[in-house]
Amino acid sequence: MADDNPPGLPLPGEEEEVDHVFRARMSLYKAFMANWKNILGLAGLVLVGSLVYGLYEGWDTDRAKAGALAVDEVDRRMPKPSELAMYGLAPLDDLDDPNHVATLEEGARRYEGAGDANSGAMAASGYIKAGDTWLRLGNTENAKAAFEKAVDTREVGLLGWTAHNTLAVLALQEGDSAGAVAHWQAVADSEKSYLGEMALLSIVSTHEAAGENAAATKAAQQFLVAYPLSPRGSDLAQYSTPTPAPAPADG
Repeated sequence: MADDNPPGLPLPGEEEEVDHVFRARMSLYKAFMANWKNILGLAGLVLVGSLVYGLYEGWDTDRAKAGALAVDEVDRRMPKPSELAMYGLAPLDDLDDPNHVATLEEGARRYEGAGDANSGAMAASGYIKAGDTWLRLGNTENAKAAFEKAVDTREVGLLGWTAHNTLAVLALQEGDSAGAVAHWQAVADSEKSYLGEMALLSIVSTHEAAGENAAATKAAQQFLVAYPLSPRGSDLAQYSTPTPAPAPADG
């Protein structure tokens, strides 16, 4: 008998709830895209990472409900952050609680095991969740290793963006702007959507903050060519190539 609910779609009776959550998250996402310069300049990339992680979580949870992800069993064991915490507005965890810490560590290892046992999107999902859990524990090195494994799956879309963007944020925190730009450029080269826009805008902002005007100009012009109709293009008008004035008529 054919499956009436292919992977990625909510189960019967859940469509309305999922739709409201997804639309709310997309509204917040669009608010970022409308105000990217102020957000990147003031709040930095932590908000961006939390926002995209929130979008990823919503997408991934729906797939898990449809039985598409091998990490579903681990999900059920894990303590969940609140919605406020996912958007960076409240602490994720009480790391003074040894039982809570032990649960997170076990979950991170199980997620990595799920990644190792699978391939493609399921592997990337396991590694991303492992990396996120290690970050919740403050273990940056283990987190980076897990997100690098996710990148190595070569998944695109939200999975690829989440892995690359998190590694970019961690690189910036370590003062490695070139490493951050390389991760965002990988997204820009593979995505022609909001995710590609966000990657290029992040590159522009990073070069601007470092005073690298030539590199900022190159990234901005890449954006203007790739997304000529984007409303974000008006924010990059100073980087557009002036149209040559017509030559005066003879006589």
